[in-house]
Formats: sequence, C-alpha cells, structure tokens
Amino acid sequence: MPKESEWTLVWCYPSIFYLGVILIEPWYWKPLSVLQAKSGGVKENTRLSEFLTTQHFMENLLVSAGAPYGKAVELCFTRLEETETRLGREGFRSKLYENIVYPLEEYLNSFCGVSDLAAIYQG
Repeated sequence: MPKESEWTLVWCYPSIFYLGVILIEPWYWKPLSVLQAKSGGVKENTRLSEFLTTQHFMENLLVSAGAPYGKAVELCFTRLEETETRLGREGFRSKLYENIVYPLEEYLNSFCGVSDLAAIYQG
C-alpha cells in the first residue's frame, strides 16, 4: 500500500481528481464514502484511501460504462503526461479538454443526443 507521501506521485491536481470522483458516484449511485466502505480497503478518510477506493471501482466502471466514459474518468486519477499541471497553462488545459472533457461530451451526445448539459435541461 502506498504511503501518504507517495500520494503526490500518483495524482497531480485535486480538482481533476474530484471531477473523477463526481463522475464515479452517479455511475454507482453511491457517494464515495459508501463505496469506500464497500471496497473493503482503507477505512480512514484520507486522500490516499479515496484514491484506493477509486482504483478499486475503476475496472468495473471501464467495463460497464464503456471506453469513452471509463477512460475519461480513469484519466482524472492519473497524470495527463504533462509535467506542468497548472490550469493556467494552455498545454495542460488542451490535454485536459482533449482527453477528459471532449470524450465526456461525446459520450453525453451518444447517450442523450446532445453535447450541452443546458440543452438537456431545456428540452
């Protein structure tokens, strides 16, 4: 099991990590805390235990949700092959959009016939 100090080597940006959590929770219809208890892993509420919980459920998510959704979510928990992870950096934002946001928009379009969340609520 990785030590808390190793945590920073695994995941690079808190907002992106929690985007992944937000995308896992509705898939399983459970908050991360409930999934954490079901995973049989670490019980304390730490970033490391949250990470281990997401990894426990990723394999099933990749199979059940399909590649576009699963891969986009998985990338929220890994590095985007960028050494600089500031959202203000254009290269990082481009990688984030290309590898996470765009596949999620495509998935939404194939699922609902729209790629804009506002359009779902309007019609």
